[in-house]
Amino acid sequence: MDTILQLDQALFQTTGPWFLGGDDPSIVDLQYIVQMERLIASALYWKGLTIRGKFKNIDRWLEAFEDRPNYIATKSDYYTHIMAIPSQNGPGYWIEDAKEVSNKIYGLDNSWKIPLNNSHEPLAPKKSSDAREAACHEA
Repeated sequence: MDTILQLDQALFQTTGPWFLGGDDPSIVDLQYIVQMERLIASALYWKGLTIRGKFKNIDRWLEAFEDRPNYIATKSDYYTHIMAIPSQNGPGYWIEDAKEVSNKIYGLDNSWKIPLNNSHEPLAPKKSSDAREAACHEA
């Protein structure tokens, strides 16, 4: 978690949520968000470690991405990061403390019912107040 803390501190040093400041994400942000999506999902699934909600500046950065419809349209889900895409970070080794949340991500314990309850996936896109739009995004 020391490296994540260093990342959070680096984001604190910038104006706005982006790595290089400014009103829009830079190439640094665009390259790094993909790695963070996988890291957040993998840490939760394999180790039961929650990154989201523990680092103020990382959360601000993620929320800035989530406010962008183009990002939401291309963002992947936890299951895909864990199961469908081979890890570029090496193999994962699951621990018992992660069993409950891992089962939810994997779809066990009747956790995959429509509408999905994304409480175990805090990086999931924000829900729209428009029920039809929300259903389209979920589909």
